[in-house]
Amino acid sequence: MITPRRTSLVRVPDLAAFRHAITDRAAGSLGDAGSCILIVPTEAAVAQLVRTIHETRLERGATTASDAGQAPRQPAATPVVTRAGWYDRMHALLSAPPPRLSDLEREVMLSASIREAIAAGVRPPFKVRPGLVPEILAFYDVLRRLNRGLDTFDRLMTDDLTPAVDADRGAARLLVQTTFLVAVLRAYEHRVAESGALDEHTLRQRLLGPDTTIPLRHVIVTIGDRLCDPPGLWPADFDLLTRLAGIDAIDIIATEQVLGAGFRQRVEDLLPGIEEVRIDEGAWSDPILVSSGSGAMHHLHRDREEELVESARHINARGRRGAPLNSVAIVVRRPLPYVYLARSVFEEAGLPLQTTEAMPLAAEPFAAALNGVFDCVISRFTRTALVGLMRSPHFRFADEEGPLGLVAAASLSRELADAGYLGDLGHLARLASKSRPARMALRIARELEPLTMRDRVSVFLDCLLAFVAAFEPQPDAHDRAARARAAVLEEMTLLRDGYLRHDDPVTRFEELAAAIKRRIEQQTFALPADPAGVHLVDAQTAAYGVFDEVY
Repeated sequence: MITPRRTSLVRVPDLAAFRHAITDRAAGSLGDAGSCILIVPTEAAVAQLVRTIHETRLERGATTASDAGQAPRQPAATPVVTRAGWYDRMHALLSAPPPRLSDLEREVMLSASIREAIAAGVRPPFKVRPGLVPEILAFYDVLRRLNRGLDTFDRLMTDDLTPAVDADRGAARLLVQTTFLVAVLRAYEHRVAESGALDEHTLRQRLLGPDTTIPLRHVIVTIGDRLCDPPGLWPADFDLLTRLAGIDAIDIIATEQVLGAGFRQRVEDLLPGIEEVRIDEGAWSDPILVSSGSGAMHHLHRDREEELVESARHINARGRRGAPLNSVAIVVRRPLPYVYLARSVFEEAGLPLQTTEAMPLAAEPFAAALNGVFDCVISRFTRTALVGLMRSPHFRFADEEGPLGLVAAASLSRELADAGYLGDLGHLARLASKSRPARMALRIARELEPLTMRDRVSVFLDCLLAFVAAFEPQPDAHDRAARARAAVLEEMTLLRDGYLRHDDPVTRFEELAAAIKRRIEQQTFALPADPAGVHLVDAQTAAYGVFDEVY
């Protein structure tokens, strides 16, 4: 049963009013702990809004003296979450909830569904590569988030394409593709149902069940829909808000600029009968941006690095006047490549930096070192691949006489070249009887040799993990390389566990290597931040923070 609820559109003139409207409504829910949730676009916005709420409560005297000296933390009564975090929280609020499927597990299940469809005779008009699996899954997610089912998709596409098949080869190819996608996605839905676990779409169905009630009374939405805001809500999300049992109030907070771009009409269509609450101009007097006094409101620079150096020079001068650095922000349109540059520039300037933006895991040196292992296997242990792997500082190749370094790798290269070595392990074994570097090269090849034969994915991953563990360098818990290494190994472990749990096909290592690379490319790597440092935020995140000085 759909319970009655109050739905309000809070119209604000500017960003200062936007933040005040959010904090006021969050404060209004403090008395009913856990019944309100506040949705923002990104994890970076979560961190900034938590900080803003913390400082607002300090100003209003809503925190104790002991809390005043503590770092900002999630408010217990009104948690701040992203769209994904909202679904996680609703899942946690269910009574005895089934487990959630991770993105990796869903990709494993979809890969199995693709093989199942092909085995049943439904063949695709293209070669199925590892990179296509997440794209097919993304297509399915979009379809379901737009409140469209597979039956509707199949019927509309078939009805549109069938009349043109005889005269249009493109239409015929699209029809075959449609048939294949529908077969694959039906098999995927069947696997999800059989697993007993939930993905995002089955979670929505569970939440809208007749016997489901969760203790959530008030939802505050600070993002638009997907047409005006890439991290925004989908039609299925708005539908869930209107039908979820137990919700008493929904507040959509948006600036006049966002509403004027078309969101006002769309939100009326998505939430019929929504009431408007207009915040008058000047209701809050916080300035958005003021001149530094020089008369210029912008600076011109040749490149990004010069831009950051100039900002660091101004911030250093500010720091010498005793002003806190954590009230300063550098706002960029897109975080990359500023995240790379800012760390080195600010480190040279002696300035601490804080950002919640993560670095691509594939850019970490250990990911490149792992590619060296893959090259060894795929090339069948050629001289170049073996020598390159032995030169890697991310592995420790040692025997009873001690570690072998760059000199040993150079010696191995000369030995193999002089002996005319072409990748034959029998030839390498004969050389190993006379040379210490060749013995290490043979050991490396023997460790990786199982990867050259067809086997199950989990066996390959176990072999890779064992190789990395056997040649692990000296541990350093505070070293960035060690943390990146741990993140890569965690991804490989999760991949192995996902295949063991849902599907463990026999394949060639080349196909698995491509899947591992793609998986690492999808992940990010968080670096530690200094809470006393300058904030580096993107433009969308900056709307949720309060700063004294902005560059």
